[in-house]
Amino acid sequence: SRRLDGHWRTVNEPEVERFLAGHGFETVTPGTMSFRAQIELFGQAEVIVGTGAGLFNMVFSPPGTKILQFQERGHIVHALWTAAAAMGFDYHYFLCERVPNPNGGLADIRVPVHKLAESLWAMGLRP
Repeated sequence: SRRLDGHWRTVNEPEVERFLAGHGFETVTPGTMSFRAQIELFGQAEVIVGTGAGLFNMVFSPPGTKILQFQERGHIVHALWTAAAAMGFDYHYFLCERVPNPNGGLADIRVPVHKLAESLWAMGLRP
């Protein structure tokens, strides 16, 4: 979750969380976790879904981890794809709806849950 951050927050996060929780996913906020806790948690991950710098915790993940990144149309982040490719992870992304940030600055996003479901299906997961 980026709910504590100043941008790229998911404005429909409760809906996204409910969908993902219904398919066995756990919501975490890496910025509130100790370094050790992040290593331990992401070291067990099979699939990581989200956006932002927290996805870089993939470096602690085992081979074969699948990554699904939410991308904001006006600000494509190639670094996560590059990192995932370098580590041999199965990386996917989809474009989300850009939502103006009420505080100014970089936008927030709305994640279309139907695209999330389609993306998980395309990754070989059965939502």
